[in-house]
Amino acid sequence: MTPAAQAAMAMKEYMIKYGYDYEDLAIWPIKMHERGSKNPLAYMKKQASLKDVLESEVVADPLRLYDVAPAVDGSAAVVLCNKPLKNDAVIRVDGIGVGGAYGTYMGQRDSLTELYSVRDATNMALRMAHATTSDVKLVEVHDTYSILGMLALESMGLVRPGETPRLLSTGALDAGNKLVVNAGGGLKSMGFPGGVPRVCMNWR
Repeated sequence: MTPAAQAAMAMKEYMIKYGYDYEDLAIWPIKMHERGSKNPLAYMKKQASLKDVLESEVVADPLRLYDVAPAVDGSAAVVLCNKPLKNDAVIRVDGIGVGGAYGTYMGQRDSLTELYSVRDATNMALRMAHATTSDVKLVEVHDTYSILGMLALESMGLVRPGETPRLLSTGALDAGNKLVVNAGGGLKSMGFPGGVPRVCMNWR
């Protein structure tokens, strides 16, 4: 089963479970393109309307082209801090986490709308950092498919299950709020360099 097919199944389950239509979930690519249009380093710098998303070709029903991150070469990692350090060469990483449950056979999963590996990695990193989800102010989630970005936020415990589309549509996850998500446009705007999935958090 291809990654696109798995993401499509997860999106269908999410829509049924929380009573959304596809139009409700289209807010993810719209928001990521909006952020990307303001990011000089983004690969995709154009904004997208609901009409653009709805009229794009189907990749794996209900996923459409605008739900899919473009493939690119190269990658980089950045650690963001809200206070400058005395020595710019020193960066303190308070916690890291790893998880490997994503490859679990689909039929063995209790739910397609929870990413267990993301949940476990987040809990590991927070424990190591002596922090909680309420300490997280900025997060970059892996959104090769728009539904995966939503599920990552909810699996991390940063957003209540089923609430991501509503919060995105009201601007609650935009810059200037308590929690900012994919400020640069995520993989949807930056592109996906295969083999480099990541979830980054900044707190304090």
